[in-house]
Amino acid sequence: MKKLIFLILLSVCLFAQETRVNQLRAEKIISQVSDFTNIEVDQITYSDSYWDDLRFPATTIRQGATTKPDFDTDNLGLLFPQNDADEIAYIIAQFPHSMKTGSEIKPHIHYWQTSSDTIQFKMDYRWMDNGDTLTPADTFKTVTCNSLAFAYVGDTLLQICSFPSIIDTSIDAVSSILDIKIYRDDNIAVGDVLVKEFDIHYQIDAPGSRTEFVK
Repeated sequence: MKKLIFLILLSVCLFAQETRVNQLRAEKIISQVSDFTNIEVDQITYSDSYWDDLRFPATTIRQGATTKPDFDTDNLGLLFPQNDADEIAYIIAQFPHSMKTGSEIKPHIHYWQTSSDTIQFKMDYRWMDNGDTLTPADTFKTVTCNSLAFAYVGDTLLQICSFPSIIDTSIDAVSSILDIKIYRDDNIAVGDVLVKEFDIHYQIDAPGSRTEFVK
């Protein structure tokens, strides 16, 4: 009888342990999907938004009609000259369907900093939704790169210079188009500045859009 009681108690303990393990597994799965506010067969949305990069390496940026700025084939980057705002890099950005509509974007430049002198990059931009009509108000706006990510400590530093955040709440459709001109407008730092990449940080709130042209 004692042996039977022992076996029954052992079975109960093992069952309770297995139940607890399954409970922990379920809690882990729930925590992994807790960022989703809605899960359906045809839609997933997030309870929060996240940042991602829309990237334009210097190897893919369009140079001007005179193929300026020069491309440095040794160090791989565009060379923006001192005191010459006419050497412009041209970019057309189309935002992914995953972008959170009406949210801010944060453009920035990755470049080689070789002195403590201030580099003044400028960006002219025009942002439109697909289906918009071009009007006189849709002129290029200008912003200046004014925030450095790292303190310069000498030698050659891979630096990030950020432009002010841009928000246009009228942009509320997927695949909006941002026309961009990047150039240098300073006579402070001597010589060329090598630019590696231009990026745009943007927010996502879903893997994509529910329909082809509407979020």
